[in-house]
Amino acid sequence: MTRILHTSDFHLGLTVRGLRGYSIEEVRREDLRRNMRIIFEYAWKNNIDLIIISGDIFHRSTPNPRDFTLFNELLLETERRGIYTVFISGNHDRRVSPEERVYMDIFTGRGKPYSIFHSAIPDEPIILNVADRKLGIIPIPYISYRRYRAITGKSDYSRFIMDEIGRLLSRLEKCDYKLLICHILIKGCRFTDTYVERYIDEPYIPINYLYPDRFDYIALGHVHLNQRLRENIFYAGSIERIDFSEINDEKYFNIIDLEHRKVERIELPCRSMHRVRLTLQPNIDIIESIRELLAKADIQRGSLIRFEIYGNREEIKKFDKITPKIDDILLEEYKVAGYSYTKETIYGVKRPSVEAEELSPFKLKDVAKEFIYTHYRDREKNILSRAIKYLDELLEGGD
Repeated sequence: MTRILHTSDFHLGLTVRGLRGYSIEEVRREDLRRNMRIIFEYAWKNNIDLIIISGDIFHRSTPNPRDFTLFNELLLETERRGIYTVFISGNHDRRVSPEERVYMDIFTGRGKPYSIFHSAIPDEPIILNVADRKLGIIPIPYISYRRYRAITGKSDYSRFIMDEIGRLLSRLEKCDYKLLICHILIKGCRFTDTYVERYIDEPYIPINYLYPDRFDYIALGHVHLNQRLRENIFYAGSIERIDFSEINDEKYFNIIDLEHRKVERIELPCRSMHRVRLTLQPNIDIIESIRELLAKADIQRGSLIRFEIYGNREEIKKFDKITPKIDDILLEEYKVAGYSYTKETIYGVKRPSVEAEELSPFKLKDVAKEFIYTHYRDREKNILSRAIKYLDELLEGGD
């Protein structure tokens, strides 16, 4: 019986954005290391023949040496136990330019028979003899659609991916099982709504372009939510909650029994996350309100909290002055691992009558821009600039 473990999106070395807390950067990095250890140790203890990692092992192409060393040590122990590992680069740990030397290149030429890494689409598929079965594996690492378009002058990225899969399929020998590994977006995949904006410009590949009927299992990475797209097509998802957009996501890795066509999800531990909203009002006791909200949320030791604070300018200033006291409550009393504050100023607007003043497009633009900056200031700059651009085009377009 051939047993495969499918995982993805470790994001080792994840950068903590805006979180406060004692050594919070190291706390979050250790969350990822812990779950990576759990995955490899599971493989060692449960007769796994092949581990597939569908990209983004590291959060950047130049990872923290400690993260790299730990991954390498786990990989070496996996090799020693005679377990194969096939892994590809993702959009985070890929080579930015063809000339760039990155840590992952070490795995390309290491020559170990049990560890196979690809940062580019290979000329030939991978053939492995595993548990008396011949496996044919096609690895499709992340290929930048922008670079593809810049180099080729073409916009048919989806067709390019399909053609490469088809080319490698045509070179597969007769195999007992055929596997496809990709770090891409597939039409119909699901993720948290706020997460969609990260991929607003990225092409979604039609699922039929993967030749799904010709593979026994398709192992996907890139999307952080574990999900099944078809009976044989799965995203493994990330191994921990990466940020607050994944606050309600559970994390898993997949175990595949190829003979019986069964897929089992194994749940991973995740750090507890909470979102706490507070609207500031005149004459309220902010400290007491915070305590009530924390009690209601049932905050556990080691949790991560995101406070969303709403109020007018004066109330926000009052909140800022007592932030050190709130910090002490969170760290010393509740023993949370980390927390962040997002503050949104609420403006009282007196609506003029239509007779008193006509609302010109320029004033409408100012109001709309203020709304965009207020609600989307923490998003990627390209999202913000694009929203402003579309607003300008809309208002200048007349009817």
